[in-house]
Amino acid sequence: MKKLIIFLLCVALLIFIFIKVDIYEEEENINFVKTGNVVINNPGMEEDIWYLIYEEPGNPAKNVKLSFEEEPNIDIGDRVTIEGMFDGEKVFVKRIVDNSVDF
Repeated sequence: MKKLIIFLLCVALLIFIFIKVDIYEEEENINFVKTGNVVINNPGMEEDIWYLIYEEPGNPAKNVKLSFEEEPNIDIGDRVTIEGMFDGEKVFVKRIVDNSVDF
């Protein structure tokens, strides 16, 4: 009986370690965290592609293409924080935080 309990504890520990490592690796891949407004089909931007328009202190407004695994639940003009992986061309979105305030 003791061997069974020790075995189950070891299995549970290994599962916990693998889950923890997987979460850490996903968070490590996030190299882009910016807050701004989302737009789509704006003049001068690629058609049917979502963009984040954001600001950095001392610089003019910037924009970046957003890539989603599934259709996002956002509206044009929503103020959001985007977390994801920037590859030099676009951001592969991992997480969206809606910062819009409705009164």
